[in-house]
Amino acid sequence: MLCGVPRGSVLGPLLFILYTADLGGIADRHGVYSHFYANDSQLYVSARQQDAGDAEKRLVDCMEHIAQRMASNRLKLNPVKTDFMWCATRRSQYQLSKDHVTFGGSLIQPSSSVRDLGVVLDSELSFGPRPHIS
Repeated sequence: MLCGVPRGSVLGPLLFILYTADLGGIADRHGVYSHFYANDSQLYVSARQQDAGDAEKRLVDCMEHIAQRMASNRLKLNPVKTDFMWCATRRSQYQLSKDHVTFGGSLIQPSSSVRDLGVVLDSELSFGPRPHIS
């Protein structure tokens, strides 16, 4: 192995923090909210329906910028593991774009639900019948 940190290494968490410390700043510069936990990165934007195209562009530009930054540190933001979801009320769902987003040469289709730290979120944020909600 030419670079990297062995899984389970004591230095792993510290090196991860050093490599990813400035990613939140990149998101801020693009007007994108961010949340990082362990090896999970989440980027999100909020916009009115008529501004959705601009919000999508800001988000994709931010993802590309973060991918470039990570590549400069020999890390990879994996488009295959990337999920994309529009959220809106049930009455507004039909207005949302069903078009894919292109990131890292991959086409990412909008999902109707995503997993966030073990919790399943749906595009209506309804918290319908799910195993983690009683």
